[in-house]
Amino acid sequence: MNKNKCVHTEHCCILHGCKYNDDDCPVENNIKPQSCLCESCSFQIEENGYSEEVLWARIRAYQQNDKDRPQTQSPANLLAKIAEDIVCADDGYYVYWPRNCGKGYLSSYILRTIANELDQRNAAWDQEISDYFERKRNEETRN
Repeated sequence: MNKNKCVHTEHCCILHGCKYNDDDCPVENNIKPQSCLCESCSFQIEENGYSEEVLWARIRAYQQNDKDRPQTQSPANLLAKIAEDIVCADDGYYVYWPRNCGKGYLSSYILRTIANELDQRNAAWDQEISDYFERKRNEETRN
């Protein structure tokens, strides 16, 4: 493999991000060009009828015009971008309520990052709810 190729150039995509969730992915950060279409691109061809030429044109456009492509989706960058979309619901639990959900897809990596953040924010409340019901069960058992 030549020095311009690596595992990232063979599997990652400037459109869909790093397959390995690396913050320093050279493809996602537009340091090295990808060698082929990623799995998500291939899925769009097979399932949605996209043409390979259109996807390669989008890839070239993103590589040439770096400011128009999505920012690197590290958890910190992602959470900073969606901070206002995590709100406390009526039941006291935090939820992800995207304001601009019509602006593209959410990958499993993005959803996992959001889920981890919600779990972290909800941990104390969840413990409080569990403790409450445990106390209620104990009171009923004593009576």
